[in-house]
Amino acid sequence: MSWNYDSQLELSYKNFVSSSITLEEAYGRIKMSSFHDERLISDDTFAIFKLNGSIKKIDKRKRHSKYLTDNPSFGYNQGFFESIFESYNALKLDPMKTIEENTSNELSFAWEHNLSYEFYENMKSSVYHTEVLVVIGYSFPFFNRKLDKLIINEYMPKLNKVYFQAPDAENLKERFLAITDRISYQNLFLRKDENQFTFPNELDI
Repeated sequence: MSWNYDSQLELSYKNFVSSSITLEEAYGRIKMSSFHDERLISDDTFAIFKLNGSIKKIDKRKRHSKYLTDNPSFGYNQGFFESIFESYNALKLDPMKTIEENTSNELSFAWEHNLSYEFYENMKSSVYHTEVLVVIGYSFPFFNRKLDKLIINEYMPKLNKVYFQAPDAENLKERFLAITDRISYQNLFLRKDENQFTFPNELDI
């Protein structure tokens, strides 16, 4: 699960396998799903659930979607973000423009979603048997607390061990404790390594 709405995962895959594929193709190949699409993910396969959607727009009939930019550099600049928010505002705040262009915006915030939608049922099915969780850099902000509590306490009822990876991993641990008391303090582990993603000892590969 990813709270990020940027395209770093798609870009990483694209740059690793072939620079000729589009971000949309990368999105499909790594089995991404968001609140705005209809992709159903089997609960026995790898997938990425993007809780805040993506910086892309989608045909209202959901026949075609397009990233607002297909070649962003890793050195995002002010002009790039201005173009993103200009597009976001046009699609999010101007209903007439949305109707005229027959598009909707796929960037949104998880706290404004209807949690009864199929996306969340699908995600719950996929993570339900999770016993070990690795949290990388997510800060558990207050405005996401309702959904975070739902994910940790209801979507992952078998969860019993959590690794927190970030330079300020202690803060992640403390914020996590504010949303649940189900997991033993001894089963919460800190990792500050910034050179490699944490792979839990329990992972069998």
